[in-house]
Amino acid sequence: MILGALVPRPDWQEAWADVESPGPFPDQRPYEAELWETLVEYRDPKSDDILGSQRVPGVLFRILKDGSFATRDIRGPGFPFVTLYTRAGSSTTGL
Repeated sequence: MILGALVPRPDWQEAWADVESPGPFPDQRPYEAELWETLVEYRDPKSDDILGSQRVPGVLFRILKDGSFATRDIRGPGFPFVTLYTRAGSSTTGL
């Protein structure tokens, strides 16, 4: 079984450094991937023991039935990327 959660990035406070007055509009706030990263845990479905865990960059948005998962991230203004993590590795695709 795979579980995923968003956790604050260690440097999340730095993302607010250039924001003069945070407001409700998206262009006045840091992009979510500057504030959050994904924590993924693989667990034994019977005992609930943690088999492994890892933090990965980007924001988790999909866990697939085969145990792979996808994150999204921005790599510069207007450059969204989706990364698909599988047990064999990862693959990044620009949107």
